[in-house]
Parts: sequence; structure tokens; C-alpha cells
Amino acid sequence: MQATPSSALRLRLLEPSVGVVSGGTRVIIHGVGFRPPPHSLVVRFRVNLEDPDDHTEGIDASGRANLAPPQPSTVDVNGRFHLETQLECIVPNFELQAKRAIAARTSLAASSASVNSAPQLVPLSVEILLNGGELHSNILIFRLHQPLEVQRVSPQSVLMASPAVTMTSTLNILKLPGPTLSRTTIRVGQKPLEILEDMSVLPVYVRVKQVSERTGAVSEQTREGRWKLAPVGVYEVEFDAVTLGFGAATVELSLNRVEFFRCKVEAPPEAHGYRVHRDVSLSAVEPPCINVTSGHVTEVRLLGDGFVDTGDLVVALSQKELPVEQEKASGSVVKTGNVSPKEVQVAELNATFYVP
Repeated sequence: MQATPSSALRLRLLEPSVGVVSGGTRVIIHGVGFRPPPHSLVVRFRVNLEDPDDHTEGIDASGRANLAPPQPSTVDVNGRFHLETQLECIVPNFELQAKRAIAARTSLAASSASVNSAPQLVPLSVEILLNGGELHSNILIFRLHQPLEVQRVSPQSVLMASPAVTMTSTLNILKLPGPTLSRTTIRVGQKPLEILEDMSVLPVYVRVKQVSERTGAVSEQTREGRWKLAPVGVYEVEFDAVTLGFGAATVELSLNRVEFFRCKVEAPPEAHGYRVHRDVSLSAVEPPCINVTSGHVTEVRLLGDGFVDTGDLVVALSQKELPVEQEKASGSVVKTGNVSPKEVQVAELNATFYVP
């Protein structure tokens, strides 16, 4: 028999309310009615595995399929009392249960690599038991996500004082193909499985760390990113480049501002972050004028400061927009308006670093 929640023991907030499936997230539970030792406070975590393969199927007297109710996966941990309105606990490991819950809704094996990179959030119910069940609290939901991994950050280079550059961080999370999102067959008497939320409904945070090339001091900044789904089905996070100083900047991501994820240690350099370079200034263009009708390819040299021999060098060419001319009824031509002409980009060319 399900215990009735007591009004004397209530949960109001989980901080944070999302964490990784492997556990270890430190959660502060806010509420009322918490009591210090010698009273016991047990935090009960539960994942309801609505998996057709977990049901015990039989035949009743009428010949119909008899499905036993789903077996919940429950883990109890001791809560650490702080105040009558606050206690602390550590979320246990729910990797296996989360994989089974996701696999049940995607027609994939729980051991599939796609399940390990799935974007689905698995709900975890949280309640408090006082003195071994003397009082039960209400239930709040904690959401579990698969571990994040940064696989690439682009572009790889930004300038210190340039206009804000949009960075893109490519993750290990994959959009599952459409046909696998629901089971095509459901047994007699079985209810459809609950659809799991996508992690893109949550805010995502980007932490950028830099080590000063001059002083060696470490600085960091955390800002909110923007979810994006690439055409190939890979999840990406966009954010405005952080330029705290010159040198390498590492990129980490989080869904709760507590647990941050980065690339693997052995990952290639483009997965770790990007570099902030000194500003580029141009002093001369040689030759300053070319003949566009000659048919010959002309090599142009750009002279200045701040050029680097790493990364891709691209030169953008632009020209002023020509004013629009209109012809009067009398046949004379006039220029319209006194608006200053705009700069229009006409080409982007790859360049090669050169030391004279």
C-alpha cells in the first residue's frame, strides 16, 4: 500500500534538479519538517522502468494476456541533515536503469552505442522517509542525462578585440533516427510507454578557462549556450567567444552549472578549445592596384602585425556598394539619396603565412 505524503514533511526544491546517470551529483534538498539525529532521514530514488521486456506475461482464466506491473528500480541513501528546511545527499548510479529505460523507447539494445549517446532525459522520483517510513514526503523529479563529451570546437582561432564570434561545440549526443523512436508492436493490454524529454529543453552552460601567457594566472567565465541540431543529427552548442586573455582557452559544458564535461584527455587539439590571438593590423597591400581584365592571376601580399602561422588564414574582400541611378522623364540621370554607400563582401580567399 502506497504511503500518504505527510503535510509535516514536504519537499519544495532540488538543487540541482538534473545530473549525470553515473551518479555522484551532490543535491541540496529544500523543504520543511526535516529533523536532526537521532531521527533518520532516508532519501528514496526511484526509476519506473516501463519496459515491455520487464513484465511477467501469463494467461488468465479468460485466455487474455496477463501483464504484471512494471518493477520499479529503487535505491535508498542516507540524507545529511543541515537545517529543518535543508538536507544533502548524493545521487547514486543509475546507468543501467537509464539505459534500459531509453532502450525500451527506442527499440535499441541497452548496450547499443546509440543509447549511450541518446539525448533523452530519464525521470527519477525523489522522496524523503522519516524514521524508516514513519512519515513520507511528497515526490519531486530529478532528471538524469547521459555524460556529455566535447568532440570539436570551431572556429579554432579568434582575435582579442574582434566583434563577438559565435563558437560551436560539437557533442557526442546523437539524434536517434525517426523509425526507432517508438515500438511498432505493443502487446495486448499494454499501455504505450511514456515519452522521455529531450535534453535540449534544459538550459546549457559553457565554461571557458584561460591561462595567461604572460602571468600564468587562470581565469574563467561561465555563460549560457544555445542548443543546435546539426544536419547530420549531432547535437551542438553555440556560444559567444570568451576572450579573457591571449592563449589557449578550454571549453566545458554543463546542464546544471555544477558538473562540467569536456573532451577526453586523448582527444585531438580541436576538441579541447580554441586560441585567442592578438589583434591583426594591416599596414600595406602590395600591389595596391591590379588589372582585373588582364586574365593573369596576381599575387597580393598583405603586410602588418599579428599574423600567425597556425590555423586557417582567410582574407575577406569587400567593396563599396555603387549608388543607384535613376533616369528622369527628361532623359537626365540622377543619383538617388545622400546615403553613404555600404561595404559589401564580394569574396573570401585562402591565404598563406609568409615571412619575407
